[in-house]
Amino acid sequence: MNREREYAKLLLAAETAVGIISVTAFCALFFTAVLCLTDVVRQSVLIALATILLLGGVFFALRLERLAGYYACKRCGHRYIPDWKPFLFAMHVGRKRYLRCPNCGEISWQDKVIDAK
Repeated sequence: MNREREYAKLLLAAETAVGIISVTAFCALFFTAVLCLTDVVRQSVLIALATILLLGGVFFALRLERLAGYYACKRCGHRYIPDWKPFLFAMHVGRKRYLRCPNCGEISWQDKVIDAK
């Protein structure tokens, strides 16, 4: 149990690091392209590269967040890992997401929890 908890904490820390690195890289490349380059082709290539890096980092961070721990329903207490589609399109604040519980069907703001019980 402790091993699973430590692994989940490590994944969530990695998610934060990946998010920060990809957003920082995007901003650096984007502003370099816009402010320092005058050639439109080079600007376009650099902006495209920045966007690819950002999207790749965001999807990798989302994958890490989804796999680390569980979401807990406020009504029935059921803990589960959501499917990709509802997870990806759910409103969220930090790691709290507005999801439908697969056990009771209640739609609520569900917190990310580390433990399975």
